[in-house]
Amino acid sequence: MKPQNTTDTMKTNESPFGEVIYTYTRKQAIADGVQVDVTKTAQEAGIKFPVFLTRGVFETYVAVPEGVTGQDEAGRLWDVVCLSQTAETRVAFGRRLLAFGNESAQER
Repeated sequence: MKPQNTTDTMKTNESPFGEVIYTYTRKQAIADGVQVDVTKTAQEAGIKFPVFLTRGVFETYVAVPEGVTGQDEAGRLWDVVCLSQTAETRVAFGRRLLAFGNESAQER
């Protein structure tokens, strides 16, 4: 196969990576429970773009652990969203990205 010139690829709308063999949409991820849409809460906090959490992030930081009293998911989600506004963010492809987990406290 002859390597494609980047300019030629851009003109033909072909992917430089070849034919797409599988896609998984955000709508499917939400329906499957892999992602959780928290856009409404994020908008209430002043974030102007759609916000989604992976199920793992949601279960780790938003879901109330068994045996914990005096907390609810709405309050924990509000804390995650508000703290994300003050956490270090990076700009990539015109969007803000935030890392949760062990790396979130480390300087990048």
